[in-house]
Order: sequence, then structure tokens, then C-alpha cells
Amino acid sequence: MKKSLFILLAIFVALLATPSCKKEKGTEGPPDIEVSGVSVDKTTVGLMVGEKVKLVATVIPEDATNKNVSYESDDNNIATVTQDGEISAVGEGSIIVWVTTEDGQFKAGCKVYVSNTAHLVKEIELNETELTLAVGETFQLTAAIKPSYANNKNVVWSSKNEQVATVNETGLVTAIQGGGTRIFASSEDGGAVSVCNLMVSNPGVNEIRKFDFLPNHGIIGVGEKLNLKPYLWKVYRSFFNVYADFPSQFTFNSDDPEVATVDNDFNIIGNKAGTALITVTMNRHIDPEIGSFTIEVEDTFLGNVKDVYKVKDKGLVLTSKILSGKLYPNDKIKVLQRSDNKKNYNMTVGQLSLYGKVLEYAGKGDEPGVLLAGTEQMSTSDIERGAVITSPETKRVIVTRKVVGTIHITGKTAPITPGHKLQFFDGTIDVSAEFSEIFKEEEINPDKTYHLVTFTIAAPDKLVCWYGQVFKLREGGREVGTFTVSDADPMEVVLM
Repeated sequence: MKKSLFILLAIFVALLATPSCKKEKGTEGPPDIEVSGVSVDKTTVGLMVGEKVKLVATVIPEDATNKNVSYESDDNNIATVTQDGEISAVGEGSIIVWVTTEDGQFKAGCKVYVSNTAHLVKEIELNETELTLAVGETFQLTAAIKPSYANNKNVVWSSKNEQVATVNETGLVTAIQGGGTRIFASSEDGGAVSVCNLMVSNPGVNEIRKFDFLPNHGIIGVGEKLNLKPYLWKVYRSFFNVYADFPSQFTFNSDDPEVATVDNDFNIIGNKAGTALITVTMNRHIDPEIGSFTIEVEDTFLGNVKDVYKVKDKGLVLTSKILSGKLYPNDKIKVLQRSDNKKNYNMTVGQLSLYGKVLEYAGKGDEPGVLLAGTEQMSTSDIERGAVITSPETKRVIVTRKVVGTIHITGKTAPITPGHKLQFFDGTIDVSAEFSEIFKEEEINPDKTYHLVTFTIAAPDKLVCWYGQVFKLREGGREVGTFTVSDADPMEVVLM
């Protein structure tokens, strides 16, 4: 018995003397650092079928002992992921790729959108849309892309007037001299554009801070006039604008009169194709040279479709009024239509005729029949009355659902408030438009002229127009005023 007790005691002592295999806190070496979370370098991503992207996970904290993670896809039929984070797009749809830590089972997800076509940019949101700087100051504009999973998020920055302010490729704005300009952020694909209105003040000058025009896009045809409406921005404690109704207050100068000249009624006259810089001086002003305006003169064809006919074995014939430029047989033209259910076309002119006589060309004011080559299989319903036909290289025609301009109401007695609908009419089209907003005002009253008025075109129609175009306004079948286009939000135009 004593011998057995002695053996048991010896074994117990031996066990006490044997070191433990498990590391205890505060004994040998530092304790394990536990994981508290995980993040990923992308929370949304857009891919086309067949594309790949690498997802990188970061374990929190940085010095965690166990940084092992695993990757998993919600649906391998849409996208797969390897254990090193490489996502491969397989089929159309959207899923979440999850990252999970081995220690603690913490998760982070990346939403993956997969399509057979590119995810285009639909909207650009700027951190500032109205900005005031002094000469020499800088400001960093930033652009948020929507949707966030767009494939190409590259933004192109530009300044409307680089004499007033410049902007570099990252959106850094530098104020150069007093005046006003617009900073544009444009997507490389998708056709999204966002604008920041910028005013630059000269130190010590407490008067005119911006000088601009309506219309603010200077593109006209040879032989055309564009009426400019100068307006002044002043800054004291708030912003407000004053429209300059007295031409005698200003002096206009063109740096290339052969291209364009200006009369004393704010009319720019296009003389030949090219670009001219119009400098504006305000008489008897402390800072007299307050603005400049670049006018581009196009020698391009522009017309609208009045009627469409079908000639057997020849194709479609359009009757069109030539609004500017000249049209010749074999010319390439584009047909821009206002209805969503109508295609736009690139076409070739086959023959021009007037009252049965074949024409060598058609010029401004003519209303020829335009035979379109290669349209034998097309129907008269394929091209709508009111479509615009123009040279492919023109830059002044715009397709839009939101148009800005000047309105004058003469045929109504009641004020027009936001939400009110009027018809835009130009002899060939009749498009419904809703009054959206007006700068610094709440309503439009009869017998007054208002600038910076916005109308929204009701879908499925669009407005195919050009800067300076005048529309008659109708309500209940009668004319109630006019609207002159000065600006618009462009839509992407895809020619079929």
C-alpha cells in the first residue's frame, strides 16, 4: 500500500514539473490578437460577361494574428470568385461576393452587376454646382459617378471660358480673371454631363462679378443671326442678376469680322465658317472689359421634314424646308426624330426636285423633295413629320427632354406656375412641355419676358432643336406666346 501511494505521488510531481503545451496569456510570448472586422476595396462593381476583377480584403486590425479569409459568391451562374479574390463574370444579373474572416467569421460584401453590354454612366454629381472665387484662388471639384458600378468612370473636365478660369484633368479649378464661365464634367461614355456655374471676382471690384449671355451656346450657320441677351451678376451679400436691356451700355468687338460681326442690338451675324472671339466692354464701368463670347459659324445643312411620301421602286421622298446651308445629291445626312419609338438614321440623298424639276442643289428657303437612296423597303411611317435632317458634322442640333430659354407670354391672363403644360409648335411639330422652374421667380406673368426658364418635354416625345430656335407656344389650340432656346440637357443620340 505504501509503495502504491509513493508511486502515485511520484507521478503527480512529474506532471507538475512538465511544461504546458498551450500558450497562456502573460506567460511565454504575447497573446494572439483577435480579428475585429474586415473590409473590401470595392463595394460595387460592374462587369461585362467574360470580364474579371480582383477584390482585395483588408482584415481589421492590421496586426491581427490570423488574417486568413475566404471568398464566396451568392450565385456562381452570375459570377464566380477564387480564393485569392478574383471575380469572373459568367451570366447577366447581380449578386454579392462575400469575404469572411477565419477568426471571428466577420463578413464584408461587394455587389457585382453583370451584363452583356457595358454599364454606362447615367449621371454625374458634382460637389458644387454654384461657385464664386477671387482671381488666383483654386477649388477642387469632385465628381460622383452614377450608377457606381459603371464600367468606365473616367471624367473629362473642361472650362467654357479658359480666360476666366481653367480646370485640370482632376477637376482642380483655377480662377484667372474676373468674369463668368461654366466648368463641365463629362463622362467618357454614357453622355452624362454636369455643370458648375463659376463666378470670378477681381480684388477690390465690388460690382460686376459675372457677365454672360442668352443663348450661351454660340453656334450659328452662315448667313444667320443670333440674338444675345447679356445679363449681369452682382455680388453683395447674395446673388442676383440684372438683364441688360440697353444695348448702348455695351461695345462689342469681333477678333475676326470675316467670320462673325456684331451689331448694336446684340445680334451676331455669321459671315463664313470659322470661330471668332466676341469681346464685350461695358461703357463707364470701373472694370470695363467684363466678358467674352466665342461664336462658331457652321456652313452646314439644316432642314425639317414637312411630309413623307413613297415613290414606287425608288424609295422615300421627304419634303423639307431648308433652314440653313445647302443640300446636294449624294450628300450624307442624319435624320433625328422626336419620338422614342422612331429610329434615327444615317442616310444618303439620291435626288433633289422641285415641281418636277431636278435640282443641282437646294439652298436656304427652298422646299424641295428629297429622295433618300436605299429606302425602297422602308415605309412612310418610318420617318415622322417634324424630324430634323442635318449634316452629320453639325454641332448645333441637340436632342433633349429638358430645355432652357426665354419666354414671353401674350395670350393669357392667368399666371403660369410650375407644372403648367404648354405645346411647343414650329409649323411641323406639336410637342407637350411642362413648365419646371424659372430663375429667382415663382410664376410667369403675361406681357413680361423671362429668361432662364426651364421646360420638361413629356415622354415619349423629345425636342430636336437648336440654340436660338424660336417656338410658338399653344394652349387649347391658340397661341399664347413664344419660347427661344438658349440651353438644353443633351440626350445620347444613337444613329441606327
